[in-house]
Amino acid sequence: MIEFYGWPKGLLIFLSILFAISIVVQALAVFFSFYRHPLTKQRVFEGLLELFVLVQILTCSLLLGQVSMGNEMAMIMDTDYGNLRIGLCFVAVVLSLIVGIMNRIFYPLLIIIACGLTLPFSEFVMGDWFPFLFCLTLLFWLVRGIHINLLRITEIRNSISTWSIKNAIDKLPSGLMFYETNGGIVLVNIQMQRLMEQLIGRVARDGKRFVATLANEQCRPDCRKANLAGQIVYLLPDESVWMFYQNDLQYRRKHYYQLAAVNVTQRWQLTQELHQKNNQLLQHSKKLKETIDNIYNFCREQEIQKTKMRAHDILGARLAIFLRMLRSETPIKRESLEDLTADILMDMKKARVDPIPQEQLDQLRDAFKKIGVEVFYSEAIPGEGLPPDQAGEIFVDIVLEGVTNAVRHGFANEVYVQFEKDATHYRMQITDNGQPVSHEFQEGGGIGGMRKKLADYDGKLEITNIPHFKVVATLPKAMLPKHKMGLD
Repeated sequence: MIEFYGWPKGLLIFLSILFAISIVVQALAVFFSFYRHPLTKQRVFEGLLELFVLVQILTCSLLLGQVSMGNEMAMIMDTDYGNLRIGLCFVAVVLSLIVGIMNRIFYPLLIIIACGLTLPFSEFVMGDWFPFLFCLTLLFWLVRGIHINLLRITEIRNSISTWSIKNAIDKLPSGLMFYETNGGIVLVNIQMQRLMEQLIGRVARDGKRFVATLANEQCRPDCRKANLAGQIVYLLPDESVWMFYQNDLQYRRKHYYQLAAVNVTQRWQLTQELHQKNNQLLQHSKKLKETIDNIYNFCREQEIQKTKMRAHDILGARLAIFLRMLRSETPIKRESLEDLTADILMDMKKARVDPIPQEQLDQLRDAFKKIGVEVFYSEAIPGEGLPPDQAGEIFVDIVLEGVTNAVRHGFANEVYVQFEKDATHYRMQITDNGQPVSHEFQEGGGIGGMRKKLADYDGKLEITNIPHFKVVATLPKAMLPKHKMGLD
């Protein structure tokens, strides 16, 4: 190092500044090397190698410091430190070989060369050129330290560490907190802390107590608790809605709890709108049923009124003829009275008050047509496939209930009714063009009433809702005569 005594003072100060910068850069390299997670055996040796480089730089700076001090005091200081420099070079050889073999790379071997250039033997061999090799080694340490720092920072950012985990959960839009069974908070992100301040006015230090506060509705008065999908929901003053749910975690035989908060403002608004529209739909459904019933009853009453008028006309005409016979001076003959009453019963049957099933089907079709619903029958003459008498009226009642349900619940505007019969059974099928019914279909009182009516005749009612709603009613012909004669 004697050759440095001939160098200008300003140049020596500049080299000292470079050494200071190199020491700071290398110290950061040591920190980042040991900061990585997980700290494997390979990374431990890499950290030890960076620590050795830091010691090597400090030793070289000590040599330059001795020269600068001697230059100030105008005397030559002892700057040999030969044994230390040789020992450091030996350590450099060992650590560089270990890191190079473990990582299968060669650049750690450059450290051996750099350390070798600062040995007393190199100083003796190089003579006046040694100061230049010494400065070259200093630049190598500085450039290498910067390079190692960039590599370690990139590695930390791309790997999982405590810092990266905290940074990641802080960027989540949802609130997240992990706490132990005694309530001690292990990890909490910024969003959860903000929610705590809005709910209880401060950041909670006990996770268990905070969860109890949410469950017992002990938050601030301007925060309203609600329920959504079985979870705790809070409506905050800023009109946002947050859902809180808790999960149990087991890690390394230790029990933890995770509390998450999700912003469900849009879902809450949609749910409220859905409830409101559902209530409106139920009201419209009730009004539609009342309208259908009123239209059908009105058509029925019209038909009954026509029948009554027809019966009135028949009886009135016959009575008028009979009174004319009484007022005439001609004796009334028995044959005339028999002719007058001969077909009155037949005419009265034609004018019966209760319409037959076929007429009821026509009335039903006309009633629904007035509200824009078309009812189509499978045969040219509706009712031809209907069973006789009271059993036929049961089919008509089922048609009325089926068409009403198709309009109310399926929003259908076309309903198809198909009548069939064979040697043993009458069969009726009702389908429509309405919307599919939910898989969670539940029978109401109307369908239950249809089943009961059919059961009185040993009939069956089959209902399917996949892919479309379909009603199938079946009546055995063998039971109809017994009911007709009252032989149940």
